[in-house]
Parts: sequence; structure tokens; C-alpha cells
Amino acid sequence: MTPPPGPRYQSRPSPNAHLIGQAGGRSQLSTPCLILDIDAMERNVARMAAHCAGLGVTLRPHGKAHKCVEIARRQIAGGAVGLCVVNIGEAEVFAAAGIPGILITSPLSTEAKMRRFVRLAAGAEVATVVDNPDGAKALAEMARADGVRLPIMLDLDLGRARTGVTEIADAIDLGKFLASDPAFDLRGMQAYAGHLSHEPDHAARRSGAVFAAAKIRDVVDGLAAEGVEIKTVSGGSTGTCFMEPQAGGITEAQFGSYVFMDAEYDEIPLTEDDDRPFEPSLFVAVSVDSRSLLNQATADGGYKHFLGKHAAPQIVRGLADGTVAAYALWSDEHGRIDIETGGGELAPGRILECWVPHCDPTLNLYDHLHVVRGDDLIDIWSIDARGVY
Repeated sequence: MTPPPGPRYQSRPSPNAHLIGQAGGRSQLSTPCLILDIDAMERNVARMAAHCAGLGVTLRPHGKAHKCVEIARRQIAGGAVGLCVVNIGEAEVFAAAGIPGILITSPLSTEAKMRRFVRLAAGAEVATVVDNPDGAKALAEMARADGVRLPIMLDLDLGRARTGVTEIADAIDLGKFLASDPAFDLRGMQAYAGHLSHEPDHAARRSGAVFAAAKIRDVVDGLAAEGVEIKTVSGGSTGTCFMEPQAGGITEAQFGSYVFMDAEYDEIPLTEDDDRPFEPSLFVAVSVDSRSLLNQATADGGYKHFLGKHAAPQIVRGLADGTVAAYALWSDEHGRIDIETGGGELAPGRILECWVPHCDPTLNLYDHLHVVRGDDLIDIWSIDARGVY
């Protein structure tokens, strides 16, 4: 049975489509636009797949980072067992594209969302998480009415206090209910320590991962004592990808931002040696619009084109040798280029590329990824799940 197509954001064609295959097309783009370095991204995909395989954990990367069917396909081809998504709309989009093994990582709280999930689960390989008995009972009633058995995972809170059962005893009780109700196929447990992702202190992040693993084991052992086996524990983030699997809690990784990386992740050491195993691959191209001062220029990328919690965009391409300049978000539509030295090249029309502050929300501002290799634009990919819910 083919799953119904999800409510997809219908974007306009990119005005840069005519540059595909033209030599030097990367430097001729209409801006502001999103740039994807395909070679860097594919190296990131391969490195994370090898990292997880070496640790003996499966990889179900989080699609909220990219919302793009083409990237999801490459992750699956690289060894991922499926894809995580954050909501039912994303699940519908990726299922309609044939992506297998989809896990919705936020509980479905309304009747409308639950009914969409039940319909989708009838024809697609999709599961969701549950963190409260009332929601579980409502889902079970809908599943029985439609004659569907729902793949489900118990959701455990590890300290973020966002979703998940907080108390160990309550988690065991809910897990027993999910395992006993024939409307459900209990696939395991989600245990996501999102509060550790950007913890700047490496030692504190590692100790947090150890604490999280201990709580996971308490729930798994408690359920085992009640005759409920939890084979899969899904969780983790890019910020803890060198910690949580090693701590012994998770068996399946939900890492997402590694495909792109961003300036905010660059601020924290992923490893004890503070090396950089994953490369920046996502950038925003902007153009200089105006320059009337020696030490300042105006570009066409502002708050509507970059998002982050605290880091600023970093100029990584387009400055001449000897030019030192910084990018600041200045208004909704414009950015300010503060020039410290040099800068003679920063005349109107000059195209710069900036490393994004936070990849997930910045990507969600755009319709297209402009896929580049070297100086050439080789393709344009749709951000298929943008704007769905």
C-alpha cells in the first residue's frame, strides 16, 4: 500500500537553475541562497557511518537537520537503517519518497496528528514515541478501530525536561502497558539527552552521558525484570557522538547536524583532543549591496536568512588575501560587513559565503540547496519537508 503524500511546502523553482553545469556557476548565483558542498557532506556521511559501525551501534540520523529527500537517500545508501523526524508532516513527506525506517521523535499529542499517524502506519514503515498513558490509550483505540498495529517506542527523559517520562518507575509502568497492549509493537525506547548537545565543557558533557547511560540501564533492567525486553535504545546528538555510544546507554544513534556542522558546534570540542572529524558543508551566499564607508559594507543577508542561538555567520569564501572582516546580522534583510584590514574587493556585487550559525533553523528558511563541487553548481535540491507540521 502506498502511503498518502504529506502536506508539502510547494516552493518556486530556483532562479539559479540555469547555472547548473556552467563553469564557475557558484560565483554567479542570485543571493541570498543556501549552498551545499556535496563532497564535504558526503565525507561527513561516510565518516559518521563508519564511526557508528565501529562502535556497534546502528545509525538512524535525524532528518530535521536537512529536511531533504536527496540527503536522506544518501544517508540510507551509506548504511543508515532509517531516518528520524520531528513531526508527522516530516514523516509523511519522507514516507511518500520511499524512505524506510522512519521514527517520529516527538510524541503525538492531538487527535488530528494521531489519526494521520495511524493512516500512515497502515502503509509505511514508520514508528512514533509515547511518553504518557493517556496518549498511548488514545492511539491504541484508533489503531484497533482501523485494524492497524502501531510500531511504538517508550520515550524517556534524561534531564532536558522537554519530552519523555521523567521518573524511572513511571517509565517502567508505561513500558509494561505498551508491551501488553496488542495494538502496539513495542520497538524499544527513545532516550535523548538534548541538554548535553552544546554543553561547552567536555568533561561535563561526558559525565552527563555517563549519568544518562545509568538511567537508561535502570529502566531497561527494570522492564526486563517485568518480562519486557528492550533491544533498541535510540538517542544521542552530534555533540555527544563520541560519548553516549561509548557510555553504554544507546544502541541506535540519532545524530543529525554532522552532515552540515555549523559555527555553534565548532565552539565545542567533540573529542577530548578537540579535533574536527566533520567538515562544514552548509553555507549561505550573500552579495555586497552597498558600500559608502571604508570600514563597512552592507550585504543582502539578514535575520531572515540566518538563525542561531548565539554565534554569528562566519565569512569563509570571497574575501581577498589580506582582508580581515566579520559579518554581523544588522536588520531583517541586511547584514553588515565590518572591515578590519583590506577590503578593497568588497564593492557592490561581490559574492561572499558564510558558514551558518545553526544549521537546522537556518536551512528551514530556504526552499533550495544549491549543490556545488568546487567552483561549479552541479544540482539544486528541494528542501522537501520545509514548512510541514
